Amino acid sequence: MKEYNGDNPHPYTCETRDIFDSPETSAGKFFPVINGAISPQNPEVKFTGRCFDFDIKYVSTGEFTFDVEVTTSNPKSLLCKDFLFFGNTELFHFDTFFMHGLHKFSFDMTNDVNA
Repeated sequence: MKEYNGDNPHPYTCETRDIFDSPETSAGKFFPVINGAISPQNPEVKFTGRCFDFDIKYVSTGEFTFDVEVTTSNPKSLLCKDFLFFGNTELFHFDTFFMHGLHKFSFDMTNDVNA
């Protein structure tokens, strides 16, 4: 697998790891596909998942706090859902997206920085 640095093409996408693919391609389906990296230096990323188009923004709210604003749009069907994994070396968060619109997550890294 290629290392993700923000410029390289992804080694595979959600489409090439479709859960309804053949058994030969099912290995590693639980590993996340890296769609982007947000930070103060790169505060926005856009990509298309299985069900929604995603616009994700990093918003600094303090020295050790930040929000991640996820806007989902263009749902592919009524019952479709996307699963996203947010993480860095200090935290991780899973979420399921059933509805289009703005979803906001607030993170506080104060305890991790002062540990």
